[in-house]
Amino acid sequence: NKNTDELYGERVEYDKPHAREAIDKACHVIFSTAPPNKLTEDPSFFKCKFCDHQAVCHQGKLPPVNCRTCMHSTPVENGQWLCERYQLNPTDDQQRWGCQSHMFNPHLLYPWAEVLDSGDYWYQFVIKATGEIITTGEAPQHYKSSELRAVSDLSLLKDKNVEAIREYFDAKVVA
Repeated sequence: NKNTDELYGERVEYDKPHAREAIDKACHVIFSTAPPNKLTEDPSFFKCKFCDHQAVCHQGKLPPVNCRTCMHSTPVENGQWLCERYQLNPTDDQQRWGCQSHMFNPHLLYPWAEVLDSGDYWYQFVIKATGEIITTGEAPQHYKSSELRAVSDLSLLKDKNVEAIREYFDAKVVA
């Protein structure tokens, strides 16, 4: 009972098609490489207002840099994740911190960007609102995920002065 926190048990008749559907849905959610669809496009929807991911979902912010937001990471059986880049199963602590090879899963960019081209350790995307093209990856001239997340406006990364300073001083963009 939601009013009294009283617990009760209930037995329900087994419904094989319904059970199979629930298992299939769970597998789809667990093993999908894309995040689930938004509940709604309305950020003022009551569930969205209290969601920890509202900024990512509705405001175009990038999520934290960790293994679970990385394009090289794949969910596998028994609650484990596989790093396709280094062929290892990171521990929970390693997953939270990620690594220097982190690249955002492109599905996390789709609300506001579109991937144009890619290679093994880089991809290029266009910001839909501005048409600016940014390359993220492991090479020194590519922007790292941490740099993408450090700026509130990605168009700043296309500023010729920012690019010149990065190149000349071998610098990184930080918050």
